[in-house]
Amino acid sequence: AGDDAASSLPRIQFVDGVDETVVPEVSMTRSATSQRDGKFFTGTATFWFPRADALDHDIQVDSLIAGMKLCDAEGCMVTQDVRAEFRRGNP
Repeated sequence: AGDDAASSLPRIQFVDGVDETVVPEVSMTRSATSQRDGKFFTGTATFWFPRADALDHDIQVDSLIAGMKLCDAEGCMVTQDVRAEFRRGNP
């Protein structure tokens, strides 16, 4: 039962199987030319991680960041559109 409860909690992963513990700041924008497509408008969600856990781990072939996965009790969404910004040489 403990595993079921844990798997229903929202989580973000940059490396498959490794949950991010840093809570991001999220901003959402809707496209100015957005048309209603079914129930949703088109737009962009930007997630800002002040210091993502994924960047603190030793980088190995099986831990390369190839995208971001957001999972909860309803399923997962995956994007490969991930950009990193480094300030003063730090992630």
